[in-house]
Amino acid sequence: MIKEDPPAYRHPPYQGGQGGSKPPLSRGAGGIKDKIYLQFN
Repeated sequence: MIKEDPPAYRHPPYQGGQGGSKPPLSRGAGGIKDKIYLQFN
């Protein structure tokens, strides 16, 4: 099911849809990166 689910649907585009079936660690890192990116921007 996870593999059939579209990556964009599961994860924002900032991760390139690669965090769909990735461990929670990648998900957390992505969220933190997004936050840092927003702050730096």
